[in-house]
Amino acid sequence: MDAKQLHGEIEARKEMLLRLPSQRQPDAFDSLDFDPIKFVNTIYPDETSLTDIDRFVGVLQKQASVA
Repeated sequence: MDAKQLHGEIEARKEMLLRLPSQRQPDAFDSLDFDPIKFVNTIYPDETSLTDIDRFVGVLQKQASVA
């Protein structure tokens, strides 16, 4: 998998995770086997993928304040 494909896959996963609660399947954070380290490593597998972490944290904060 080249860098462009990897970036596309990462963006697709982020979009899935960033959907509004009403648009998502059951929340991964509520799962009994939720692993926060695995979660972060899936979304941000390397340093170059960290470029939009501030936006992602902002979305999570908004979701948390609504829930």
